[in-house]
Order: sequence, then structure tokens, then C-alpha cells
Amino acid sequence: MRVVHLAAGAGAMYCGACARDALMARGLLQRGHDVTVVPLYTPLRLEHEGDLPLSSVYLGGINAYLQHRFAGYRRLPRSWTRWIDHPALLRLAARFAVSTNPRDLGSMTVAVLRGVQGPLREEFERLLAFIEGYAQPEVVSVTNSLLAAAAPLVRDRLGIPVVCSLQGEDTFLQGLPEPYRREATDLLRHNAQSVDLFLSPGVAYGARMRELLDVPAGRIRVVRPGVDIAAYRPSPHGPCQEPVVGYLSTIVPPKGLVCLVEAVRILASASHPNVRLRVAGRVLDGRYAKTVWRTVRASGIADRVEYLGEISPSEKASFLRSCAVFCMPSLIPESRAQAALEALACGIPIVVPAAGVFPELVELSRGGVLFTQGEAPSLADALARLLADPIEARAMGERGRAGVEHHFSAERMVAQVENALEHLAVAR
Repeated sequence: MRVVHLAAGAGAMYCGACARDALMARGLLQRGHDVTVVPLYTPLRLEHEGDLPLSSVYLGGINAYLQHRFAGYRRLPRSWTRWIDHPALLRLAARFAVSTNPRDLGSMTVAVLRGVQGPLREEFERLLAFIEGYAQPEVVSVTNSLLAAAAPLVRDRLGIPVVCSLQGEDTFLQGLPEPYRREATDLLRHNAQSVDLFLSPGVAYGARMRELLDVPAGRIRVVRPGVDIAAYRPSPHGPCQEPVVGYLSTIVPPKGLVCLVEAVRILASASHPNVRLRVAGRVLDGRYAKTVWRTVRASGIADRVEYLGEISPSEKASFLRSCAVFCMPSLIPESRAQAALEALACGIPIVVPAAGVFPELVELSRGGVLFTQGEAPSLADALARLLADPIEARAMGERGRAGVEHHFSAERMVAQVENALEHLAVAR
């Protein structure tokens, strides 16, 4: 089967969606399918880029922004503007200018969702010409519904099915200011009518997105995220014996690092005076990061907190194995929780909020403890439970590893995606 997958580049960041897309594409290639990955906005930042068939970047971030903002720019010949989509320039621009804050991206989000009916018409036409003329797929896969403006074009002009993954769009939309939120929601629902099948990472999330997109339940199928089990293995020396809590995510308010810092303060002043916190992740909100470090100093635990900065995918397994417990203190309902799955694959128990995908994840893996989202005392109690009983923590980590192997392996995810794509192709 010939598949084109549209993947959104995240600039200079490593992102869970990119990792999931790459894992899916590699798995389909290994199963004998012809897959072309089309980066949108910026080049993809991947650990192993050479083994994926990547096209040039389409909807290049700089060109798209200029076309969105300046009507005169849209009339310039393509030969004058093509150089702006050079990968090196896009990487450089993304390194300094990328923003993931919905409040900064309202009008641009609407412009993308409008597709050929908006200011980015020429960019979408170029994308369709590539799909039709070079790739000639039997099915088009889209990384998330915020890029589903391509779906009406593909269905109407090429007559082939479109499958779309669901990866946290609802949270992004909620952060948009009005009137962009209302307009973006309407456009999202319009584009969703041209998508043949949506792939949801969980049952609860699928139900929430079905209501948001206003599509029938039969057009949403659960395909749980996958982990490369071979890349994330427990330490041969056994779990960490020190009371180390790990955090691995971007440093922005929705990820809840301040809540975790407060929970560590509670532990240090009560039952676990030797507790330590290891933080890894890129700072995307400098003002919030300053708040985090002020909270650390004011709490008197500066000597217990270690900040490693952003780490590469090849360093993640070692980081996770250096922790006794892994925590995702998110204040938003996470849809994938990739880092939590990777921690479980390393045999590390997780402490996560009772919201989003986490209740399903903990139930299936049996490798974690839930706490009340946003409440530091509840988080401290959950952490204390595991830190106080290393034997139970180790057993929980082992159960979690087995649960990930059974429910969240890359092989299982790819097999389910393959089944969905082949079903669509046959039906069409």
C-alpha cells in the first residue's frame, strides 16, 4: 500500500507527536508498505532521520507566516520565495522564533484550517500537486486534525481516503482567544467531514474528540500509542535505590512543574528529607521557568533539584533509569503521555494525574499511581507511597513494563494502524 503521511515539524524541539509518527512510518515500511513522510512547517527533528523517506518541507513556516500576514507577498512569483523554504533557514528560524502558545497563534491557526479557501491557498495547492504527481498514494494520513484542511482537497480531487490521528488538539483549541477559538472549531468540524477515519490514543479521549469534531462514533477507532520496547529497557543493575523523582517534558505552565516542586518540598520537610528532583526538558516559557526556579529557592530545596536542560532521544532511557519514580504533573488532560510510557518500559513506576489518558494508562499497565490533578499534597502522598516502599515500587515497575509490552508496543500500534489503512483502502 502507498501511504503519504503529513507530519507537523516542531522546529528545534523533540516532540512526542514526531516520535510517534516516525515510529509508525518505520513500522509500516518494515511491513512492506510504501510510505512517504511529508514534513509541514519545519523539518522534523528525529533521532534517526536517514531511515525515513522524507520529502521537502511543505507549508514552510516562514512562507506560510508571510502569506498569512501580507497580501502583497502572496502575489510574488514562487521563484522569488522558494529559497525561504530551505531546511537550514527553517531550522534557524525555528530555533529562535517558534511559539507553541495558542494565544500567540490564533489567526495563523484559522488561516491553516481554512486551507485553499484562505491566504495559504498556494501552499495547499503545492502540497496537493506533490501528493498527486509524485507520491500517488492510496491513502493519506494526517498527524492531527489541525492539519485536516488537506482532507477536502484529497477526497474531492484525488478520491482517496484520509485517516487522521488525534493528538491533543482540544487542549490547543481551548487556549485560543476568541474569536479565533470559535472560528477554528467551526473549521475543524467542517474539515472533519472529509476524514474517513480518526485514530484516537484512548477511549475517553476519542469520546471527547467525537463531540468536539461532531462526527459519528463509528469514524473513531482507538489505536494506543506505541513505544520502541528495545530502546527502553530496565537497568541491568536494578532500579535506582535513591529517592529520585524524574520530570521530562517542556517547561511551560500546563505541564505543572511548579506543582511537582511544591510536592517535593512537602516530602523534604516531612517523610523524605533526602528526596531529589531531576528535571529535563526545554524551556519554552522563560517567564514561567523563572517562576519555577524562584519557587525552588523559596522552598529551600535548591540543593535537591537538578536541571539537565533538554536531552536528546538517545539520552532519555539513561535519564529515566536514573529515577526511582517518574512523574508527569500535567495540569491539562494529556492525550498521549509518551514519556510516561517510556518510563514504564524502563521499569520505572509513574505518578500521574487522574485525568486525560492517564487513568486508562494506569489501569492497563498496572504500573502507576494516580493523584488529584493540580493538588500538590495529593501528589506528595502518591510519591511518598512509592518512595517509602521500594519493593512495591519495583514490583509496580515490573508490572508496568509487562503492561507496556502487551498494550503499548510499537508493533501493536503499527499493526492496528495497518489494519485501519487497509480497511479504508478496501472499502473505498
